[in-house]
Amino acid sequence: MKPISIAALLFLLLATCAFAQPARVLIITGGHAHDISFYSVFENFEPIRATTDTLEDALKSDIRKRFDVLVMYDMHNEISEVARTNLRTFVEAGKGIVSLHHAVVNFTAWPWWYEEVTGGKYFIEAAGQHGASANTANAELVVRPIGKHPVTDGVGELRVSDEPYRKMWFSPKIKVLMETDHSLNDKPVVYVGPYDKARVVYVQLGHDRRTHLMPGYQKLVRNAILWAAGKTD
Repeated sequence: MKPISIAALLFLLLATCAFAQPARVLIITGGHAHDISFYSVFENFEPIRATTDTLEDALKSDIRKRFDVLVMYDMHNEISEVARTNLRTFVEAGKGIVSLHHAVVNFTAWPWWYEEVTGGKYFIEAAGQHGASANTANAELVVRPIGKHPVTDGVGELRVSDEPYRKMWFSPKIKVLMETDHSLNDKPVVYVGPYDKARVVYVQLGHDRRTHLMPGYQKLVRNAILWAAGKTD
C-alpha cells in the first residue's frame, strides 16, 4: 500500500476540522407575527451556532465571512438597495438559504429572488394572467417525502395542522422533496430552489406551535440547515 503524503494528511485534517465546526446560522425574523415556539427548533442543536436579527439590520453589511446559512422566517415584500446587494452577494458566494413558511412572500417584485433562487412566489394580488394566491385557516395536511434526499432523511410522513397555501407559482426547475394531496394546498410543500451556485431550500410548513413542536418538523428544518451549509450530501 502506498503511504499517504504529508500534504494529503494535512488536507484531510483541515477538511475534518472544517466539517466539525458548527454551521453559522443567521435567523431573519420580522414583518410577520410569530409564536416564540419557533425558536424551539434551534434549541440544543449543537451542529449550529445561531444568531437572530431583522432583515435590514442583518444585511446592512457584507455577511459572507460571518455566516454560512440564512434561515428566513420573515415577511418583507420590500428590501433596500443595500440589503438587496448584500443578500445577492451572499447567495452568489455559494452560501445557504432556508426559507420557511411566510418567507415565500419576501421580495415578490424581485424576479431574481423568486425565479432564480427560491423558485416560488406567493401572489399577494393578481398580476397578469396569474390570480392572487390564497391561504386559509389551518388544515390537516399529510405531507409525504418524494424520493431520498439529505433534507428529508429520517423525517418520514408528516401529519400536521398547518396553514395551507394555494395558487402559488413554482419554477419548473425546483426539485420537490415533499408534497401533499390536500385540496386547499398546492402539491409541492418542501423543495430545493433552482439556483445552482448555492443550496436553497423552501419549507412551507411552520405556521405555529402545533408545527414548531413536532419532532418531525424540527428534524426537517435541522436537516435543511445542515444541507444548505454543506454539512451533508
